[in-house]
Amino acid sequence: MSRGGLNFIRRQSERLTKTISGNPMFVLSVLVLSVLYTVETYGNDIWMGYMLVCIASAVVALIMSIVGRKISSTSFRKLSEYLGTPLFALGYYIFLRVYENFRGIELENSEFFMMYYLLFVLLIFTIYMCLQSIVLSRPYESVFMSVLKALMFTLFFSGIMWGGISLILLAINFLLVKIDSKVYRYIAVWVFAFIAPIFFASNQFSPRKEEGADQANEDKKATVPSFFRIVLLYVMVPLTAIYGLVLILYLIRSPFQVLSRANFHGIVFAFSAAVLFVYFSIQSIDSKLSRIFSLASPKLAGIFSVYHLILIIRDIRGYGIRYSDYLLIIFCVYVILFAFITSFVKKDKLVIAPMVMAIILLISILPLVGLYPVVMRSQSRLLIDVLDRNNMWEDQRMVPGSPSTEEDRYLISSTLSTLSTEGELQKIINDDFNVYDITVFRQKTGFDSVFWYDPNNRGRDPDSGNAQYYYWNAPESTVWQVDGAQYIIPWVYFDIYANEKFIESGDGQRYKLTDQSGESYFVDIDYFENDARLRLTDDDGQELILISINEFLDMNISDPTNLSLLSPDQLRLTSVFDSGKITIVFQSLSTAVTEKSTTYSAEGYILVYFE
Repeated sequence: MSRGGLNFIRRQSERLTKTISGNPMFVLSVLVLSVLYTVETYGNDIWMGYMLVCIASAVVALIMSIVGRKISSTSFRKLSEYLGTPLFALGYYIFLRVYENFRGIELENSEFFMMYYLLFVLLIFTIYMCLQSIVLSRPYESVFMSVLKALMFTLFFSGIMWGGISLILLAINFLLVKIDSKVYRYIAVWVFAFIAPIFFASNQFSPRKEEGADQANEDKKATVPSFFRIVLLYVMVPLTAIYGLVLILYLIRSPFQVLSRANFHGIVFAFSAAVLFVYFSIQSIDSKLSRIFSLASPKLAGIFSVYHLILIIRDIRGYGIRYSDYLLIIFCVYVILFAFITSFVKKDKLVIAPMVMAIILLISILPLVGLYPVVMRSQSRLLIDVLDRNNMWEDQRMVPGSPSTEEDRYLISSTLSTLSTEGELQKIINDDFNVYDITVFRQKTGFDSVFWYDPNNRGRDPDSGNAQYYYWNAPESTVWQVDGAQYIIPWVYFDIYANEKFIESGDGQRYKLTDQSGESYFVDIDYFENDARLRLTDDDGQELILISINEFLDMNISDPTNLSLLSPDQLRLTSVFDSGKITIVFQSLSTAVTEKSTTYSAEGYILVYFE
């Protein structure tokens, strides 16, 4: 092995040793986390809160190691490092227990809580990075690069370790002895939950005062690797600039006309995030290209964020504030502030930018102005307003009704879903029910739920460009009404999507019937020219009835997007012949709408009457 390789192994070993001995609370946090994941992998249920406490405590332990640098007394420094993290863990554990009991909802079932937790962890990690810059007197761009390098190196190292061990175990499993499949998951847990965090922490700036060679090794943690420097300057910077040019051309062509809400939000968000990432990454690189990018890109991202913010606020008037809206708003606000900061603050004060981010993240988890209270208030007001204008709000309670538009059905469905998921439905409408049970939802509201709607592109899913599906289901019942029919043919499928294979093979569904006199009849369901047909013939092959399913559906369904509003009687078809009649009772129906066509698939049963 070369001297360089030996030196690398020696440095990494020294860093790992210093991390383990210098920050035992961090090691203890990831150790407990790994044990909990192992127990859960074995098959035992573990309360999610324990794991969340361990993850947050690990970050707090890193913070305490930095804070201890400012405490001159060795005794007080050790006391803060050894007691700070356990006290935080205890307090956060109590908070999670109280929160769960107060809300009456499990942590893993709350969409809000998972967002809150991600914001909280991002907040304390941002504080950790800021403290590295302030306490250790290092430029923030150096801290950012050290974190980025440590993260990438940790992922690479952990992936190689886990992959290598897994391949060895796989070989043993096939060639020598059988190995339980859970062993692979155990290995993954300990590599990614225990070894990887320690490896990451060991490649951060040391909170200790280093001198000589140790100080030189510390400085190397912030250097930009040659390969990454080339990627940043000659790949990521040009691509980000071209991305921005595309957005500029879009603004010039069609300002304030967004064809797809989800797509546009994602595109602008991706550009702003790319600008932030590249900006912080290239601050350690002294070149003309990096200076031009640093001068122009934040301002461009700020302009796009102002435009983005206007569109979000415009949408809020009709759809209320949702979780995604709130997160996009605070992100846009930060990017706008970031543009001002980079315009007026000197480079050596760049730490102000992440400090502002920390303040915004803190606001987002506070009562009254944070993510949860703002979204719940907005969605509650929206629900009551929509119910009231559709005459579905009486005596502070929701009553069944028939909303006049597809948009109102969507708004009622989505707001009920949000409030129900967070356990707030009872407080708003004095009722609580399973929003995702089709039958219960219909009983409570009077219509089928609608969880997708785009006023600019009705009938198609704008995110994919593929067919958008709409559904209708008859009221659920364990009893079928046969109305004196001699025969009932159950579970009949009019599968339009299978028409090609039936046409090619000549297959279909055939049923033989006999009337009171012993005469034979045949009911055939076949497919012809993209249509499902029901045909009744006698024993001689004479056609008595021919029903086109597509023709019937086209006559009774004027707007496929309103499919859920149809009544069972509208989807009941009767055709008469000399010796009786046939009735088709549809139980479920789906339609696929594209720009060029509308196709149906249906399920139901057939009643046959002989006179």
